[in-house]
This record gives sequence, C-alpha cells and structure tokens, in this order.
Amino acid sequence: MTDFDTVCDHVDDLPAFAALDHRVVQNGLIEGMELAASDGRDVLEKPLAAVQARLQRLAPAVRAEFVGRDDAVDALCAGLASGVPAVLLGPPGTAKSAIAREVARRCGLGPHMHGQGGEAQGYFEYLLTSHTMPEELFGAPDLKALTTSSIFQRNTAGMLPTAQLALLDEVFRGGSHILNTLLTLLNERLFHDGRTVIPVPLVGVIAASNEPPVDPDLTAFFDRFPIRIWVESIFDEQARGDDAGRVLALLKASAAHELRNLKTALSGRGGGRREQVSCVNDLRCARSILTLQLYDELVNAHSGRGGARLQQFVDLFRQLFRRAGLSDRTLFALLRFAQALGWLASPKDAATAHFRAFRFVARSAQERAQFAADVHDAMQGIGYAGVQ
Repeated sequence: MTDFDTVCDHVDDLPAFAALDHRVVQNGLIEGMELAASDGRDVLEKPLAAVQARLQRLAPAVRAEFVGRDDAVDALCAGLASGVPAVLLGPPGTAKSAIAREVARRCGLGPHMHGQGGEAQGYFEYLLTSHTMPEELFGAPDLKALTTSSIFQRNTAGMLPTAQLALLDEVFRGGSHILNTLLTLLNERLFHDGRTVIPVPLVGVIAASNEPPVDPDLTAFFDRFPIRIWVESIFDEQARGDDAGRVLALLKASAAHELRNLKTALSGRGGGRREQVSCVNDLRCARSILTLQLYDELVNAHSGRGGARLQQFVDLFRQLFRRAGLSDRTLFALLRFAQALGWLASPKDAATAHFRAFRFVARSAQERAQFAADVHDAMQGIGYAGVQ
C-alpha cells in the first residue's frame, strides 16, 4: 500500500485525515502528482474531492465569528490554500490576530501560545519586537549537545520549526537576525539548525502588523508577503447599509467571545472548542491540486488553447506593476492566490477571482481604495456588470 493509497483511504474522514502524519501526506501527494503527470490530474483531484468541500466551509465558519471581515477571511484562507504568504495590516483592535486564531481553531489547531503547542498541536504564535532573540522563535541552544559533542543545535520542540501553522504578530519589528531565518522558512520550508538543514512541517505563516514597514531595508522582506490584507475599524469604513446594525452585531460577537473566554478561564481546559471543519492536511492537498490545475492552464495557454483569463490577469498586473511595487516573483504568487480564490469561491465569484486578487496587493490603505476601483473598472470593462 502506497502513501497515496493511505491518503485516499483516509481523506473522507476528517478526524482520521487530520491525524495522518504530515510526512505520509506529503509523500502521498508526491506519488499522486507523479501519477497525474502521466494519467491526468483527475487521478489526484477526484479521490481528494472532500478536501475542496471542507475548505469551502472553512471561510464561512470563520466569517460567522466576526463583523465586517468577510474579505479578510476569504483572502487569508486562499493564501493558506495556495501557499502564498499573507500579512494582515491595520490598526490595533481590528481582529487581525483573532482571525488567524479562529482559522487555526477551525483547522483543529491550538489555541496555544509560544512553547505550549508542540508537534501535537502544531500551532505557534509570537509577538515580535526589535529585541526578540532567535531562541524565542526557534528554540534555545541544546547545551548537552554543545558541551558533550561540540555540536550547536536548538531544542525546537514547541517552537516555530515544529509548527504547522504560525501567527507572527508585528512581524516587521524583528531584526535581521530573525528575518533572515524566517525567509528560509517561508520560501523553502527549511530550518538551518547549526550544521543541519531540517525540513519543517510548516503549512503557512500568517503575519500581522499595525502598519507596513517604512525601513527601506525591509522592502525585500515585505515583498515576500505579496498578499496584503487590510482591515480597518467598522467606524472608519464607508457606510454600508445599516450602520447601527453592524455596531450591534459587533457588540454581540464581542459578548460571545467574552463568554467563551470566561468559560475557558473558569474551566481551566484551554481555549474552548469550536467545530472543526478542516485541517492542515487539507491545506497541503489544496496546494498540490491548485498547482496541477494552474500548470495545465498555463500549458494550454502556451499552446494557444484558451488563455483569456490569463491574459486579463497579466494585463491588470502590468497596469498595477509599478504603482503597487509588484515584482517578477509576485506574478506567479499572485496567480496562485487568484487560483485559490476561485477554487474556494461560489461559481459566480470564481469567474472574477483573477481580478479580485489585485484587491490584496496594496501597500497602504489609500492604495487599497485605488486598486479596488481599478479592479472594478477592469471587471466592468469586460462585461461584468453590477460588480461590487
């Protein structure tokens, strides 16, 4: 029995699939993609149909816990499914961290703070400052290995290198001694532990910050988060329908959160239970499925078959390239993100996902409004009347 067979046998049972070791799932996906290369992507997609169904329930479950955060939740889920790093940006008190924690909970992880999750829970969270040391994220040096074998390595249990999902708050405040290692984790899913290079089980890093970086030295690091999800207070947003209703909905949601926190404090049993609707192994599968879909689309477009959607995407990318500070690296990352947006959306919204992806590239709140207007105009220009 191959690892791909094991994945297919467990995928319809969420608890069983969530419990599968990430290495079995990763090896199974490699086997499935090799089969798909010769026999077509249905070999991978059809047995894993439950993955898409579950992930399509993830965003609605998270959205129900918040007021005025639908776009942010949808974009964050699409970023995790596509493997494209995303950063939540906005003033304090706008539920950036709470959204990330709720996604983790709905995937069966946490809530556990620094050093408490370990490999069993797979969730890591930390607030960075300019004084944050590598030990706080990657683990303290293993003194026994250092003194007995003169080998430098870290005790990584419960730290970022053992996490499957991570939230790094105020990520741009970390020093270069932190950010350089984070780049390797983000891009290559590898951790350099002394002389050893270790593959990490990390599925996604959710970053958060009150504001974008202003230091020019951080421009390259900011570019590694091509999905910029801006959130603002409901009192700062433009009026949308019943403002009084939105305020009451916010108060009700806040009271519900406080009730859960109170039950947690009184019971002492951790962060409270939520209905689990998906798992990180779903996210692993989603990235493989989406990559195969996108590869087929690009091959067909290169051969002159179809390609209208891709051309519309590239045209808007060119239009915003300099204004949004996009890069060659961003092109494919943003296309992967757009693919995930469509895959997770309703059929109606899926048709415009390759445009809507550009709502999430802004470097400032002002750019966000400008790019939203550009996206609206582009969609109107090809006949999507009445778009929002």
